[in-house]
Amino acid sequence: MTCQNCKGTRFNQDTLAITYKGKNISDVLDMRIEDAVGFFANFPAIIRILKTLMDVGLGYMAVGSGIDDSVRW
Repeated sequence: MTCQNCKGTRFNQDTLAITYKGKNISDVLDMRIEDAVGFFANFPAIIRILKTLMDVGLGYMAVGSGIDDSVRW
């Protein structure tokens, strides 16, 4: 069952109202790492981390993925 207030994002409306480049925190966390590289192009510290994840083949994962999401059995 999906929460009617947050629609499954786990963030309240005040938090979701804050955006950067038209995306809120939920949108950013759902973004693929390979897409986030371009989105955060002006932030070298973030790019360094994202590129490291890309270098080890994790570009397909969402920014908000946990370590459990990366395990493939």
